[in-house]
Amino acid sequence: MIYLYPYIRFTQRIIWKLTRPNETNYIRYISKKFNTYPDVKSIDETIACLVNEQKSIARFGDGEFFLALYRPIGFQTRDRALQKKLIEVLKNENEKCIVGLPELREDRLTFFWKQFWFENLFFLKYLTNKNTTYYNQSISREFNLEQITEFMKCWENRNVIFITGKGSRFDTQHELFKNIKSASTLYSLPTNAWADYENLKTAVLTEVENKENPLVICALGPTATVLAYELSLLGIQCFDIGHINNVYDKIKYGKATPEELPMSK
Repeated sequence: MIYLYPYIRFTQRIIWKLTRPNETNYIRYISKKFNTYPDVKSIDETIACLVNEQKSIARFGDGEFFLALYRPIGFQTRDRALQKKLIEVLKNENEKCIVGLPELREDRLTFFWKQFWFENLFFLKYLTNKNTTYYNQSISREFNLEQITEFMKCWENRNVIFITGKGSRFDTQHELFKNIKSASTLYSLPTNAWADYENLKTAVLTEVENKENPLVICALGPTATVLAYELSLLGIQCFDIGHINNVYDKIKYGKATPEELPMSK
């Protein structure tokens, strides 16, 4: 069915642009499809799982879904190998790695997400696995200060390997990581990082080789999603964490959102 995605999405987009369903009709329309999308655990449940069970997490947002449907995004071209890997992660039954998805909730239907679900929801059921328990991808996007304090226990006194793109907004020296034992950083491509995946994976395996109780924290878009999953299969805990430090600064200090910040030079 996925091969039909471009045609059905095109039709859905025309319907959206022509009709722009009002609130009542939209909620009725999207509610009919709620049972096609899996349940998603809360942020608290997701953090508790990571803290208490020491699992990895691979996260999906709209960009990862688009690439799994073979659509490019702004900083990553579409790629059949990446598409296959992302679908594998989505259907994962790997006990060492949880998969975070966005929640489909009526009280979170911004204009962007209304259009996203309207155009794409039908196909997401073909990407997910009804036997998989899904967790919340918003642990690094919509947390409160109490939740992030709890989350910080995951890297307390750990030897952390940070992975991010060159020139990234991700700050490895951020106060969020003041409780780690040691830190090293590996840099990948700022765009189309998937092209660097095999080199990056090899570099990570070399870096963790002589580290006790290592934790990999990765902010590298869809490449991080695959990396977290595959490292977990090798017994290495990895968080696909996104730009958590920017969101923290927004919540605590009222700074700009990650999307509003310029790329570092």
